[in-house]
Amino acid sequence: MPTLKDAPYAENSNHSPWLADADRPLTGYERVFGDIGTPRSLRTRGALEDVATMAERGGLTVRDLQRQQFTNRVPAAALTADDVTRACAALPGVTATGSGGKTVDVREACAVLKAWDRTVNTGSRGALLFDRFWRKLTAAVPAGRLWKVPFSAADPLGTPNTLDTDAPGFARSLADAVAELRAADIALEAPLGEHQFVVTERAGGSG
Repeated sequence: MPTLKDAPYAENSNHSPWLADADRPLTGYERVFGDIGTPRSLRTRGALEDVATMAERGGLTVRDLQRQQFTNRVPAAALTADDVTRACAALPGVTATGSGGKTVDVREACAVLKAWDRTVNTGSRGALLFDRFWRKLTAAVPAGRLWKVPFSAADPLGTPNTLDTDAPGFARSLADAVAELRAADIALEAPLGEHQFVVTERAGGSG
């Protein structure tokens, strides 16, 4: 994994200063300024990886930062999407039982997630399904049961990792995500931009 070694760049994504420079963790500051040796959010980990990659390449420019800002990649998907698709396809009968006890055919969901480009661009097909699944999964499964490899302060950017697809709630969250979209008459492979957008109102004229 790329690091910030010998690079004059740092970031913290609103976390504590501990890993502002992942190769030279900051310690010894008062607790009021933030924690030390605790898990970072996927947003922070993804941003640190991006900054490290740019730093290793060298010659960081405003254009580089703009390009990074709009890559629209999904750190959670980078860590879990392959595990999700494999576990999905391995479900008995490629079905899962939802919260209401109903059996849901998830075969199409497996294919959609496998083909997804792991971004949240407006044209990304599968992003909407993954978003619904991930929200349900992280709400249903405690953080300590979500990963097979737990957090280690010695490898804060690489851990935790490897989604525990055997955890209670995995199959149910997938079934619920599929059922939610189908109930809303939204195709599982629908482009994200067709169902997630901002509606602006214009002030009417005085006539």
